[in-house]
Amino acid sequence: MGSNGGFTLNREPSKISLMEVVNVLQGGVYLNKCLADDYVCEFESECQVNTILAPLQQQLANYLENVTIEEILQSKSTETKKAINEN
Repeated sequence: MGSNGGFTLNREPSKISLMEVVNVLQGGVYLNKCLADDYVCEFESECQVNTILAPLQQQLANYLENVTIEEILQSKSTETKKAINEN
């Protein structure tokens, strides 16, 4: 934990994906529990929900894997600068 209750990073923000943060803080993000890696469902082979949502789940995972903490910090910094300049 950081000095003000936050977290201390052990790697550069550019080397930490949003997916890693989500996995640590909440154990992943799933559109449906049947899409979790460790979930076993007796209806998986015949379930249309799984068939339809699995590709979307993969896109979500890929997206989160490609967003870094550095990008989030830069985005926030840009928004703050823009707000300051507007005033």
